[in-house]
This record gives sequence, C-alpha cells and structure tokens, in this order.
Amino acid sequence: MALTGPQAIGALVAGAALHEVTCDPDQLISHAFDRALERAPITTIAITIGFATVTTAHLLNALDRYPRLDPYAGFGFAVLSAIKVHTQRRRQ
Repeated sequence: MALTGPQAIGALVAGAALHEVTCDPDQLISHAFDRALERAPITTIAITIGFATVTTAHLLNALDRYPRLDPYAGFGFAVLSAIKVHTQRRRQ
C-alpha cells in the first residue's frame, strides 16, 4: 500500500505525536536531544544542521539535478530495487 505525499507527512507527524504522548518523560525526543548535547555538543549540532539542511533541500527538490546527493531518494531507490529483486525471485 503506497501513501500519498500528504498521507505520508500525516503519518510522520502522527507517529512523532504518538511517541511524545505515550513515552516515558525521560524518553521524549527533546530530552534525548538534550542528552546528546550534553555528551557531544559540537557533533550533535553539526549532525542536526546537516540533517536539517539535507531534509530541507530534499523537500524543496533542490537536489533533483544531483540525485546521488539525496539520501532520501537513494534510500527509496534501494528499497524499491530490493523489493523488485525479491519479487522477481519469488516468481521463478
């Protein structure tokens, strides 16, 4: 079952909200981030900025000319390729 774009965004938001409502207080996403900042502040900030930059570029289609630089597209391509190979093997 494939989701539409708005459905996928809704699923991500709902999943994060469900986690925040049902988890133990010390397992909130913001608390995990706080712990990471305490352990390795520079690394945590660098990874966060990198993740936010790549995500923004992906959502704005800024990486369309350079699909190899888009980890989301690469992950999707790898998953779809694996499913295709698995499906072909099952048919044989």
